[in-house]
Amino acid sequence: LDHMMPEPDGIQTLEMIRKDPLSRNRSTPAIVLTANAVAGSREMYMKAGFADYLTKPLDSALLEKTVRNYIPTSKIHDIPKETKQAPGEENEIFEFEPEGEPEPEESNHQSTVPPISTIEGIDYQSALANTGGSEDFLRQIMLDIASETPDKVGALRRSAKEGDLKAYRIAAHSIKGLMATIGANALSDKAKMHEYAATNGQKEYIAAHCEDLIKDYETMTAKITEALK
Repeated sequence: LDHMMPEPDGIQTLEMIRKDPLSRNRSTPAIVLTANAVAGSREMYMKAGFADYLTKPLDSALLEKTVRNYIPTSKIHDIPKETKQAPGEENEIFEFEPEGEPEPEESNHQSTVPPISTIEGIDYQSALANTGGSEDFLRQIMLDIASETPDKVGALRRSAKEGDLKAYRIAAHSIKGLMATIGANALSDKAKMHEYAATNGQKEYIAAHCEDLIKDYETMTAKITEALK
């Protein structure tokens, strides 16, 4: 559960699950996702009923390791990396070859691998690490983020205009996490400043710099769209 979900947040959601007599997840271990890694965070989340917590942006290897800790061992079936496969089963699990004759390996690689590493402002290696080393997965995440730009911008601009600091904090927090995930670290840090400003009631800062954040965010997602189209 993400701590910063809006209405209700992750802590409130877990409390509702635990108190619901009809819930099938009253005793299911819950892990909180958070960017709140300050001292005392773990104790706070454990007191709220979480079994563990992970900081964002997520490390995919740590995510898998953590989930494995809470799954019964009888439910876990490891697949060796060098498992011998029967003829006709050469593909990796969950990967499917298109019908028809395959492209030559070099040509296919060049046509399917997007130039993510060339996008200005993106730490490619960091982004790749956050998505388990899968460039296809990273590409899909980036395209999804770009497609949500109007909604994210609308939430920022609307909450700033209305002086709704809670809504602004949630919107800035969301952008901060998304940008960190795809390696846009400078923009993530800028969104973090806006999140803190909302938390500390700095309406003047928000009024003066909201459009600057929006401009940078729109510029970044436009670069993503252009590179991956």
